[in-house]
Amino acid sequence: LVAATKLFLTAAIFLWVLGPGAIHRALYGRTGIAPLFGAFFAYNANFVWGFFNYYFAAGLSFAILAGWIAREGRAQIWRLTGFTVAVTILYFCHLFAAASLLMMLAGFELAQNLRLENANARLLAARAARVALLNRLKSAARDYLDTEITVEEAAALLGRHPETIRRAVRSGALPDGRTKARGNIRIRRGALDKLAAPRRGTYDPIADAQDIAQRRSK
Repeated sequence: LVAATKLFLTAAIFLWVLGPGAIHRALYGRTGIAPLFGAFFAYNANFVWGFFNYYFAAGLSFAILAGWIAREGRAQIWRLTGFTVAVTILYFCHLFAAASLLMMLAGFELAQNLRLENANARLLAARAARVALLNRLKSAARDYLDTEITVEEAAALLGRHPETIRRAVRSGALPDGRTKARGNIRIRRGALDKLAAPRRGTYDPIADAQDIAQRRSK
């Protein structure tokens, strides 16, 4: 755990230092000395106060912005698909970081319209539509992952037996989303990754039967 924490913080600091450099290169095709001044902001209040999830997400937003700039003019379908995944990941890292990224994307698109397209209203609307569509696709992906499903649906997705899912809920490995104690178990679809899932077909009925028998004997 200590090693993982050190790696996480190191990656976060590198994102704050290298992210502005990547943006500079995407904009100008070279890496100058100016982005190095971003290193002075790597050790900031968020880091000192321990807001590491936001700190990491903010650094990641720089890298995503650099990628968005570098991919300008490429196939829009693949660009939007790839960045929908990236922004969705960023959203689950921290909501404010995702909102900040969308603001930076909107600012970049506006600046490009003013600089290259002479403030053409039709082209500006097209750029705004791309950012809005990206946000809508991110919201759709978030809603999909936030959808609550039944034990049977979760078992089918993971290739597990339903009793294995119930056991994971009882142990706390999977959060239970039901509002009433006697209601049916509801599991958030995005939480399924918390259950280490072996390949389909590896369900061990003997282990499950033994666990059920032990619980019933208590």
